Amino acid sequence: MPVIAVGDSLEYHNRNKFSTKNQDNDVSTRNDCAKQAEGGWWYKSCHHSNLNGIYKKGKSDHWNVFLQLTTNHVVWTIPLNTSDDAVVEMPLVTDNIKAPLVAALDVSSLNKQLKHYIDRAISTTYTGKIEEIAGHIQDKLNITVSRFERMFRDLTENVTDLIDKLEDSNRNHNDTVSETGRPVKLSRDCTDINDGNTKSGVYTIYPENIHTVKAYCNMDVDGGRWTVIQRRQDDFTDFYRTWSDYKNGFGSLNGSFWLGNDNIHKLTSSGRYELRVDLSDWGGGTWYAVYKTFNVENESSKYKLTICGYSGTAEDSLTYHNGCKFSTMDQDNDYDKRDCAKKAKGGWWYKTCHKSNLNGIYKKGLSDEWTAVTWSKNAIGTQHHYLKFARMMIRRY
Repeated sequence: MPVIAVGDSLEYHNRNKFSTKNQDNDVSTRNDCAKQAEGGWWYKSCHHSNLNGIYKKGKSDHWNVFLQLTTNHVVWTIPLNTSDDAVVEMPLVTDNIKAPLVAALDVSSLNKQLKHYIDRAISTTYTGKIEEIAGHIQDKLNITVSRFERMFRDLTENVTDLIDKLEDSNRNHNDTVSETGRPVKLSRDCTDINDGNTKSGVYTIYPENIHTVKAYCNMDVDGGRWTVIQRRQDDFTDFYRTWSDYKNGFGSLNGSFWLGNDNIHKLTSSGRYELRVDLSDWGGGTWYAVYKTFNVENESSKYKLTICGYSGTAEDSLTYHNGCKFSTMDQDNDYDKRDCAKKAKGGWWYKTCHKSNLNGIYKKGLSDEWTAVTWSKNAIGTQHHYLKFARMMIRRY
């Protein structure tokens, strides 16, 4: 009868000492193999065979009962933790005196069952975890999709608003075309608003025929058509402001305001302009000053002032500032060692420091204090009035 070897499971134990439950002679540093395998054997760390293990039948999840010896078979039980645990019986080959010699085993069946066991273990262990991870990913994906949908809706609304604004702008442009199809001339300033609009009020003007600016037009004083660039009539608006504020303008067009240095430059650079200043104090006095030439250069020049050609009932308190740069609380462009804007608490074409300060602090009474809204009472400026009202207007000619 041919003999089929099942594999060497004893040479592993060669030269090992015998161990029992009360003598631990194995080489394992972690386990007492005799106690763990519940037998007596030449344990190493721990064993490849355990023929003196506990004799059991049926299922087992412990490696101390893998092998058992019967009259004609070695029975090897493989625990699969299922109802179909594999029991492989290996026939014994004996000699004439019926002594068992070698256990023969067909390992192909064992390999299949081990693979099945591993597959089942992996499937049982990880299927739930994979489903959990997949669910988590799906939740995150749903949140991300929701965010993108919300962003897309917002973008759509913004684009729609932009389209509406463009259509409104186009309609406004079309409104400037007459019934004959010829374009209506855009009003560069209040000088152009003379087609029956004789009331003073807020109008839309187009400096340089490009930029849209809301401006107050005075149609009552000296022939009207004045573009008001500054007004002081109450203390509701703070005029002690930054360079940026004076650049862009601030206040209410129906109250106290500054039109903005950029706008004033765009207006005065488009033609020849005169300036009119109207003043009144708390005692009931009124004055005016007219300057035939008024121009404000661009920001790179610090809004340099050109002014000349004085006439009027108020003393000339602006020619002194001709050629000066504009200064504010955060930009000192005057010719004085002091910071005139901070000293006078305003924004103006300060020199060393001023003879007029129409953007100073709004106060009542009569004083020589330089921080107030003031206009020099005489040529050398030894006395200043607190002004109740001040207005600067320009007109193209």
